[in-house]
Amino acid sequence: MSTRRADRLKPVQLQAARNAEAAAIQLAELSRAVEAARVRLSELRDWEQEYAQRMQEGTMNMGDLLDYRLFLQRLSDAGQAQQRVLQEAESAFQSGRTNWLELRARQEALSQVVLRYQQEAQTEAARREQRDADEFASSSARRRDGGE
Repeated sequence: MSTRRADRLKPVQLQAARNAEAAAIQLAELSRAVEAARVRLSELRDWEQEYAQRMQEGTMNMGDLLDYRLFLQRLSDAGQAQQRVLQEAESAFQSGRTNWLELRARQEALSQVVLRYQQEAQTEAARREQRDADEFASSSARRRDGGE
């Protein structure tokens, strides 16, 4: 009986494993997106610092100075936008991680149930074999005793 229960749960267990694997792949992609957003933000901040330092060190006429300040403002705006992109990527990663953990826990729970059912089936089969062996021995003894 337990073998049939384990067999019926096996497709569910396999689907849970596939779902957990797909979530793990998605989590890896989300992790790469977070890292790429971090790198891009770091680059933008480095450029902003570099250009701000150049502006302070250099001597420029008023027109160039205004253009440079406008450029620095655009770099700053791009950095702020990239910060939002990073926050969204981190949020998506955390959601993906939570999803993966839930799916993995479900897969592990189903695996444990299937294993328990399989063990119950093995124990049941061993008891049947022992009972059959005992009955055979008992009937053999009765035949032997009856035949004497």
